[in-house]
Amino acid sequence: MRVVNPSTWQFTNKSNGKIISRETWTLAADGKSMTRIFNSHGPHGEPTSGVASMKRIAGAHGFEGTWESTNIQLPFTEVDVEPNGDNGITVRLPEDGTTYSVQFDGKEYPEHGPRLPAGMTVSAEMTGVRTVRVHTRQNGNLFDTEEWEVSPDGDTFTYKEQYEGTSEPVIIVLHRLAPR
Repeated sequence: MRVVNPSTWQFTNKSNGKIISRETWTLAADGKSMTRIFNSHGPHGEPTSGVASMKRIAGAHGFEGTWESTNIQLPFTEVDVEPNGDNGITVRLPEDGTTYSVQFDGKEYPEHGPRLPAGMTVSAEMTGVRTVRVHTRQNGNLFDTEEWEVSPDGDTFTYKEQYEGTSEPVIIVLHRLAPR
């Protein structure tokens, strides 16, 4: 971490000595909001980036306090989902190298990726014919809860993610690229 000035902080994330991402936090002049911009590289070296707008929900000044996301533009635009046995799936995010295989049994399975911290696991359960609830944990602590839904025609995938400790979910709608 490097403090550029009182309203700008920069972070460099490394894994095994290699830079995997950089992030810049910029505090608004009134201190009530901030923007987080992150840049990294996908598994094949291609650049990816994202932006998160945050609002202060607790605290009075500087970066110290509690923040809630108001808008997030994520670096992934593609999710590959394949069957994993009779009661599970394998999920891949090609743009960042994340992958995991789960069964819909509520048990925890490891999540892998070059930018993920150690100890990440995923559990999943079917909650309906086209819906799944997913819990992501880090070292046993709940990180987020996701609700997935596939449209009746199978062409739209809605991904609603609620980070632990926040009140507003992130909602992403993806459309099928490859024919069924």
